[in-house]
Amino acid sequence: MNWTKLDAALAGALEQTDQNRDARRLPVFVQLDAEASPPDRETLFELGVCGADGQSGTGTANLSHREVEALSEQPWVRRLVLSGQQRLTGR
Repeated sequence: MNWTKLDAALAGALEQTDQNRDARRLPVFVQLDAEASPPDRETLFELGVCGADGQSGTGTANLSHREVEALSEQPWVRRLVLSGQQRLTGR
């Protein structure tokens, strides 16, 4: 695991799920460092990452501990950030 690519909230959530690495899936923003190659885009697609088409630079997915670990080791992934629950504004 490349912990330098994880924000503090995601690192903490992963430590809590360390016992059962595939049981809990976490909402994660995936920030790409550069344009993803076709094999990299295939990896993102297989993991269910939406929005990171290789050019936008950011995508989202619900990932297991093992999937976060695998993505953190990729040189084309800049940062992985735990996504919080979104709330509507203007109410």
